[in-house]
Amino acid sequence: MIVVGVYVPSVDKDFDFYLDENSKVSALIEEITELICKKEHSVLNGNRNQFVMGSVDRQVNFQPQYTLKELEVKNGEHLILL
Repeated sequence: MIVVGVYVPSVDKDFDFYLDENSKVSALIEEITELICKKEHSVLNGNRNQFVMGSVDRQVNFQPQYTLKELEVKNGEHLILL
């Protein structure tokens, strides 16, 4: 498990998440969007398959078929969910 910060511009908030670095980005996007919807009591607009996750620190978008470990995401890294 790693701890990362995730900024979500659609709700203009930062969230801290403990994520399994062996999970694929596509699965994490789905999990994160569900948790944010529950926490914020709202719906994130758009198809979940169209969301993109990336690293703010490295200024790269992640390919959904890779794991965080394969993408070398480190503990404390700042991510963004668009």
